[in-house]
Amino acid sequence: MITALLAAPLPGLIIYLLGQRMLRKADDPAFTEKFWRLRMRISRIVMLSMLALAALAWRWTPVTLPLFALCVWLGSFPLRKTVFAEEWTLGEYLRSRVRLTLGVMLFWIVLLFEPAIVGSVGVQNFGWVIAAMLIWAYEYRALMLWGLEAGPMSSPELLPRLNDIAAKSRVRNPEILEMGTPKAHFPNALASPHPRTPKILLSRTLLRHLDGDETAAIFAHEVAHLEHFSGKRGRMAAWSTFLLVTLGALMAAISDTPFAAVTWGRRDPRRICTSPAQASGS
Repeated sequence: MITALLAAPLPGLIIYLLGQRMLRKADDPAFTEKFWRLRMRISRIVMLSMLALAALAWRWTPVTLPLFALCVWLGSFPLRKTVFAEEWTLGEYLRSRVRLTLGVMLFWIVLLFEPAIVGSVGVQNFGWVIAAMLIWAYEYRALMLWGLEAGPMSSPELLPRLNDIAAKSRVRNPEILEMGTPKAHFPNALASPHPRTPKILLSRTLLRHLDGDETAAIFAHEVAHLEHFSGKRGRMAAWSTFLLVTLGALMAAISDTPFAAVTWGRRDPRRICTSPAQASGS
């Protein structure tokens, strides 16, 4: 455990040092291109580090993963605040990261570790794990909106234009929401398909920096996503989530080999042989 606790903060330290080196190149004419390459490099560091912690120290994930995330956030903050001229404090930034993680990312992280969770609570309880994950999946959309700090759009000039675009599509008129804190740089837009209550989310960064024509073009693109994922494709996505949740739990339940017993924490001295003598029964 000590090794895992010492390793978890290292990616954050590396990201901080890389960011400081990048800030010293602020006057470089090619800064934008180099900054983009650095962001891709940081994404790879985060992904590979998370997978390494999951593979090599999965028993301590409830401790190492939050520590890892905190250090990555702290390491990333100085660079992004300077480059994007963000206005939030470190406390506001961390609060937003925690909220985003709990609302948007945590479900998929838990799904990744679902076989280990089943092994920890006992294979006989795998049905309860599946039920809990399916309830979570059902509520995921509401949690995602909370994590993204989504709220009704407050632009009376823009709303009629966007509603006119949606009315010409083949889907129900979506609810149009704003997302993201106004103090952060978060240029993004999302479509949230649903047979009865589709939604389109435009970030407050986009609304702050784009004019009406540019915003309408992005909105039309998201409406196209709603059209694409309506009907059969939407049902396929729902069933895919159901299958992932079920298979994640069954991965631990269907395997009774000694390797699986060690891997998922089911240590049964009657089944795991540690020497040739034990294997032969002597």
